[in-house]
Amino acid sequence: MKTNFLFFLPFGFLSLFLLSCDSDVVYDEFKPIAKGEWHRDSIYTFSFEIQDTLSSHNIYISNRISGQYPYSRMYLFVQTSLPDQKQINDTLECVLAKQSGQLLGNKKWIGKGFGNLYYNKIPYKINIRFPLSGKYEVTIEQGMRDVVLPEVFDIGLRVEKAK
Repeated sequence: MKTNFLFFLPFGFLSLFLLSCDSDVVYDEFKPIAKGEWHRDSIYTFSFEIQDTLSSHNIYISNRISGQYPYSRMYLFVQTSLPDQKQINDTLECVLAKQSGQLLGNKKWIGKGFGNLYYNKIPYKINIRFPLSGKYEVTIEQGMRDVVLPEVFDIGLRVEKAK
């Protein structure tokens, strides 16, 4: 009986893996932030190829922060370079927590959490069409007043086909 179980175990994992794959994802990458300290000078770059200019897409910026992140928001400067070298500059406000009660330090984190780490998937551009096929490059830098933004461990970019 054990041999039958062990024989089918790899097939179970393979089918679970295939079912968990998201076919609408065009690009998804996280980059670690050293020591959880995002320096103002640290710029993270994400590059991806777009071939489908007819379908609508969603772009999300993701982060992983700890429960000790000192603010309820995070501002980001986002620059998108198109295949024809044109650039689009944006400032994105990311709401990460809501105040809970009267106390200022009493925050309720919005993101999904495990332990003291929270994952946030922030809509950046929703239901857009890429104007050109080719290589796109997105750079993200923190736009807070802090020279070092503490308790930020990862920054990511996700591009998926809109449903």
